[in-house]
Amino acid sequence: MLVGRHRQHYEEIRQMVCQLQAIAASQPDISEFQAIFLKVEQAGSSLAEGEGDWDVKAQSYQTEINKQLRLLKIDLMFLKSARQTATSEQRWATMSDRLHLLIIYCDTLLSQDF
Repeated sequence: MLVGRHRQHYEEIRQMVCQLQAIAASQPDISEFQAIFLKVEQAGSSLAEGEGDWDVKAQSYQTEINKQLRLLKIDLMFLKSARQTATSEQRWATMSDRLHLLIIYCDTLLSQDF
């Protein structure tokens, strides 16, 4: 089972990622998305600081979560600079896929015994 403080962080991250996914699926609002994304980044970085007491498998999931967060940040930068509607729609779709992956990773960590 995840250590209590890690479990709480993953539950919070999962909740915020679900909010981001709802924003990406509905009327996309970049500023609202960015504000919540910054909170997810902060929660993810606080988890990275306590990696010493992790199981190897849990560490692998955390690495993947960090990777997806970095890629989401890049996607967000590209989205903000997009000039054409088709490009924006493609970026939102890519970001939605990444968010779905993050939810899967959090669910896996929350449901497994580590």
